[in-house]
Amino acid sequence: AEHDDGTADMIRWSRTQMPHAVRWLSRTLDQECLGLALPGTAHPVGLKRIRENGQVIVLAGGQAFDWGFELGCLSANQLREWQR
Repeated sequence: AEHDDGTADMIRWSRTQMPHAVRWLSRTLDQECLGLALPGTAHPVGLKRIRENGQVIVLAGGQAFDWGFELGCLSANQLREWQR
């Protein structure tokens, strides 16, 4: 998200490993939370539907699924370079 001063917030991850991004909001009596661009294997449409679509990753005991992401704040100069 680009800010008025030319700086920006960014998040980047492998779209082959996590092809979707979801927004998450929670507002209860004791917390207010917001998550933007949370990488995922599926949209939050219900477990039955994403199983039918083959979007659930099932791991056997001892297996691992590794993925990484990068997030941070960019200066105006870094943003221009990143957009190239």
